[in-house]
Amino acid sequence: MVGQQASVPVLLKVGDQEYRASWGIDLMVHREWRLKGVAPALSAAYESSADILLGLGMSSAAVRSYSRAGWSDMGRLGFAVRPLDVRACAQALQGRTQLARLVPNVLVGGSSALLAGMARGLKGCSLEPIREFDERVEGVWQASANDYHVLVKRDFTSLHWRFDQFPEPGRYKRYYMMRRSRALGYAVVRMDRWRGHSIGRIVDYLGPRKYLSPLLALLIEEMRTRGAAAVFVEHLNKEAAVVLSLLGCFRVTAVTQFMLKVQPQAAGVAGMLNEAGCWFATRGDSDSDMPEGEESPVREGAAEALSGRPEREPLSA
Repeated sequence: MVGQQASVPVLLKVGDQEYRASWGIDLMVHREWRLKGVAPALSAAYESSADILLGLGMSSAAVRSYSRAGWSDMGRLGFAVRPLDVRACAQALQGRTQLARLVPNVLVGGSSALLAGMARGLKGCSLEPIREFDERVEGVWQASANDYHVLVKRDFTSLHWRFDQFPEPGRYKRYYMMRRSRALGYAVVRMDRWRGHSIGRIVDYLGPRKYLSPLLALLIEEMRTRGAAAVFVEHLNKEAAVVLSLLGCFRVTAVTQFMLKVQPQAAGVAGMLNEAGCWFATRGDSDSDMPEGEESPVREGAAEALSGRPEREPLSA
């Protein structure tokens, strides 16, 4: 074998329609076979597989190459951070004490603890840890889908495959946000290591827009109880920007590149697809969230030298 092109097929909701889409992943060509037509042949085969082609976590070189092939550069997923341990965060940022000065001012504008308490008391919401997704998530999808213009279908089948059947399912913590006996939203979190400290990454989540505040507030408080120094959220979801600000989050330099290509059969929705503000997307949509933190054994070795996956970029506040 001298090369490969893998993909993750999904159904993409665009307005009130569904289209065949596919996340392109792990295009690799052996060094001795590069510039010999292998990569174009693999890409051509991949492009024939779906109506809408998607890419997440692409390197700068891959962005340039795909742009020449007609892909749209959608920018990067927004990156928000909620410090929970100011001292640990300042230490991780190598003495950048401006963080310690900034955070108290941010907290004045909104407290996740207060909003989480309100979610429990006034809205009757709570987080329920689950081992695996079940049929309740179908209700979450049905109640949430119409609140967002463009998003990958998040039904039981797709979530069970993506997170429950992952080779290391214990890497992910899954939650339902419950109100009485009804699941109103869900979230997937990965506890990770960042510069010697424990952090919580909100990998994926979904709920109706009116329940985003309690869902995210409860998640942040859950990460606090687990000893996380900070919570990281990478996504496209313009409705959540104000919510995250009220919860004490602030934006940092975005690192995860997003691109797409609309095939002729989906040209009628190209305008919506090419508008980043229409999208709901998370790191969990593709495989760009595959654990590769300080303590992870995943994706080690020579494969990284062949792939188009970007080198890890440091967080900058």
